[in-house]
Amino acid sequence: ELEDALAQLRQEMQDQVLKALEERLTAMLAKQRELTALTKVTDRLKGEALTAADVVPASIQERCAKESKGEAGLASESHDAIKLLEEDGTTAVFPELFAELEIDLTKVSDRLVQCETGSTTQDMQRQIEEMMAMLLDSLKKRIEEGGGT
Repeated sequence: ELEDALAQLRQEMQDQVLKALEERLTAMLAKQRELTALTKVTDRLKGEALTAADVVPASIQERCAKESKGEAGLASESHDAIKLLEEDGTTAVFPELFAELEIDLTKVSDRLVQCETGSTTQDMQRQIEEMMAMLLDSLKKRIEEGGGT
């Protein structure tokens, strides 16, 4: 009876972790979509504002830096999610996917620091959005199935 109670408690805790992760990932995806849209606008503005010497104006550099910080913040969120999953031991798959996500977000952040706002960066951002959406779908299915293992 005690083992059953412990198993049920463990399951409830895993469900709570997955639901918290779902909420975090939903917020991350919304933020990523916002950053992707901002990068597209920044790229257009950059193209309009480049001087004859191809110097990026300070206002565009500031936009790039702000967007880079946003991407770095999402990378940090991914890192925190990894720690949460590792502590909980809920699944072996999700930490690896969040680790990949963290790497990709860091790459985009690094590109934006350099004011690289073009199609390559925007494509990377869209791929990140797709990965986040896939992770979110997987989490939702896992929660519906009863979480855990």
